[in-house]
Amino acid sequence: HGLETTSASFSQQYMISMFFAVSVLATMYGDISAVNAGEQIFTMVIMLLAGVVFAMIVGSLTQLVMSFGEHRADFRKKLKSAVMFLKRNSVTVELQNRIRLYVENLLDSQMERTSKDEVMTMLSESLQAELQLMLVGKLLHCFPFV
Repeated sequence: HGLETTSASFSQQYMISMFFAVSVLATMYGDISAVNAGEQIFTMVIMLLAGVVFAMIVGSLTQLVMSFGEHRADFRKKLKSAVMFLKRNSVTVELQNRIRLYVENLLDSQMERTSKDEVMTMLSESLQAELQLMLVGKLLHCFPFV
């Protein structure tokens, strides 16, 4: 497998050891076999880059999930604040329910708009136009014209 270290110099032994450590870390087995130092360096660089890319993807997904949780927490906080205001001012239960439903709907639509805006900023102009066309098309299908 090219990992013979008995007759290798110190620097070659170090390279072989580093290669083995990185390949085990990256593949969880060490089944990638490089024969010479050039192959070992190339393979280590590629495996380390793959690890960095994987970490960036996981980090981005984690950040996305966390931001969604923050929006939900903000939503609940605003709704709770509105409900507390109504109770403190002795608003009737029937009016409280109507106002609560209205505020829920308002905050939901704001979250929907924020989500749409966030998605749109990530897209190219052509994809933005295509998405807008599809969204408007759905809306137009709800109101058939004669």
